[in-house]
Amino acid sequence: MNDSELMQLFSGTGDNIGGCGTAYNSALRERGLPAPELARADADSIYVFHTADGNFQIEYTITGTVAVDPTDLDLSGVPDYVEQVGASFERSWATEVDSLGFAAPDLGGGRYHVSLRYNGSLFGYLREAFGWPGGTTIVVHRDMRLFCPAEPESELQACATNLLLATIAHEFKHAVQFAAGWNLFLSTEWNELDATWIEDLVYDDSNDYYRYLELPLSTFNSPTRSVLVGYYERCTWHHFLSENYGSGFLVDLEQRIGANPYLAVQRHYPLIAAGRSIDWNELWGDYTVANYLSATRAVPGMGFEEAADYPLSVVEVLPEIPTDSSIAASLEEMAMRFYEFDSAGSGTNGRV
Repeated sequence: MNDSELMQLFSGTGDNIGGCGTAYNSALRERGLPAPELARADADSIYVFHTADGNFQIEYTITGTVAVDPTDLDLSGVPDYVEQVGASFERSWATEVDSLGFAAPDLGGGRYHVSLRYNGSLFGYLREAFGWPGGTTIVVHRDMRLFCPAEPESELQACATNLLLATIAHEFKHAVQFAAGWNLFLSTEWNELDATWIEDLVYDDSNDYYRYLELPLSTFNSPTRSVLVGYYERCTWHHFLSENYGSGFLVDLEQRIGANPYLAVQRHYPLIAAGRSIDWNELWGDYTVANYLSATRAVPGMGFEEAADYPLSVVEVLPEIPTDSSIAASLEEMAMRFYEFDSAGSGTNGRV
């Protein structure tokens, strides 16, 4: 993506592609490009909403090109969209920090800053803001309906709400990563994998991540490609770890990355497993089986909790079990290969 295309994502002049813009914003900094100014009109009146639980302040406007929907059905004096954003951020804090134990942004007695004055191509993004509470700020799109099919109205609103809730849980996880000491300009694929995983823990019914599992580089469609390849679509790696070993495994990961952000992320997982007396080879073997047991192969009580809703993993079909050599072949790091074969007529035993 060239500089002009990158800037368009934030200016409001490009197509609505959706997704998280945190990595794109990091690219702005890496290229020495000016930080986006949220595509706002200077004359807009700016309002600030403080959440009741005290952790967030939401900045918005009801006029100009970045105005939120002013609908206020409860007559509170604050647009319903703004109140929904505030409630979702507080729920994300309660789940990610208070319940699961991930690092809390250091607010220093202040409130974390969120802006809804954005009309760009993305759902939202986090950017560093030194001197501000938490050291970062989050920008969320003013109207998620723009990313959804226009009709029917009921589906439009449901789609928009789902995108909003998933986006907030996701972007706040980036704030948590930063609070833990992660370098958001390194290993962006791991940052996105982790933030996509958390969406389902904050909003289990959202399942927005399902659409990423259909992408070509998901583990289900490209099992022979490393977990290191891809972004959102590899989030089921953390689903597996949290479902089988608890979220504490990933709290350990957060702390280890924060303490040593320049060590390749994949090196941390076996070390965490060893520290928890977990056999790494057995763990990886179980993860491999979990990916095979998806869709019509799903077995209740085995593999992923939501395996039946995941795509069917790609397999290589063999006519029989090879007996003269191993069927194993070289693989990328943290990758797998699936085989199916029919040995009924061979009269021999094979070893896999």
